[in-house]
Amino acid sequence: RVTDPYILYKVEELQEELKICRNITVLYHPDLTSPGCAGIWKPYIVMNRDAMDRENVDSVLCHELIHIKRNDMLFRYILDFISVIHWFNPFAHMLRLFLIKQIEYGCDVYAILHTNVSYVLPFGARQEDMEKRIKYLKKLKYPKRLGSLFLAALACGIFFGAAFTAYAANRTVTGPYVDWLKT
Repeated sequence: RVTDPYILYKVEELQEELKICRNITVLYHPDLTSPGCAGIWKPYIVMNRDAMDRENVDSVLCHELIHIKRNDMLFRYILDFISVIHWFNPFAHMLRLFLIKQIEYGCDVYAILHTNVSYVLPFGARQEDMEKRIKYLKKLKYPKRLGSLFLAALACGIFFGAAFTAYAANRTVTGPYVDWLKT
């Protein structure tokens, strides 16, 4: 558990700025490659050594608090569940990876547009992902909700389509029209 008064003060300050009324725990793990958050009902932020620097703490906390504010963890858990159900479908995995990147981009843009934090550092990303995120941030286009809704509808369509297909595959169809088609 983080006990640094500066970090705890920053969490409270950013929670007020972002209008987050939940109790959020901040933890520290030295072997973590990048900071992150988890938990739906009892959210917590886990920080690594790099994120604990006074220069980076505003950016990191703001980014992670936005994940908590937007309930991104619930969405990630749903994506993971769909990915497990559709382990055989490469499109489900590609959609999952695409949506996770969009979540990260959205948090970066939200942090810059709606808070006093003037920069967001992409921690823990591969070099090429980091370059893409920085280019995306330079454009500063706020992600459109319509696109997110379309992708969520597509994911639900894939999930329910496969479920209905599996259900229909186990049923045998009988009747006068089916007998007529067989002849």
